[in-house]
Amino acid sequence: MINKLCYGGGIPSRFLLLMTCLLMAAMWTADLQAQDLRGKVTGTVTDASGAVIPGASVSLTNDNTTVATVTSTNEVGQYLFDFVIPGTYTVRVELEGFRTFEQQNI
Repeated sequence: MINKLCYGGGIPSRFLLLMTCLLMAAMWTADLQAQDLRGKVTGTVTDASGAVIPGASVSLTNDNTTVATVTSTNEVGQYLFDFVIPGTYTVRVELEGFRTFEQQNI
């Protein structure tokens, strides 16, 4: 029986081949599902001296749809907009006591 499992062309070998093919197909399908058209916009807000600015309001506006999403910078001045659909955007940063910053055509 051991010879048939390892070297024979019987049912166990066919079963192993079938399972290998199914596993490879599942892995290939998982790779296809992992692809996404959406991207992310991330950055760090700093002042003129280079110090990070936590708590700033950052908005990302799609220039074609005018849909805006707002987030705040974290304790190290970073922000993240995840799952952004392709398009042209404007980023606006605001915080009381600071001049408003706006970057277009992103």
